[in-house]
Amino acid sequence: MNAYLCKKMSKQRLSVHADLSIIKSHLRKDEKF
Repeated sequence: MNAYLCKKMSKQRLSVHADLSIIKSHLRKDEKF
C-alpha cells in the first residue's frame, strides 16, 4: 500500500472518529435536557 494512501486513510479515520465524538457529545447534551 502507498504511504500516501495510508496517510489519506488514517486522516479519514481520524475525521470520522472526531465526527462520532461530536455526535455523541451532542446526544449527551440532548439527554440532559
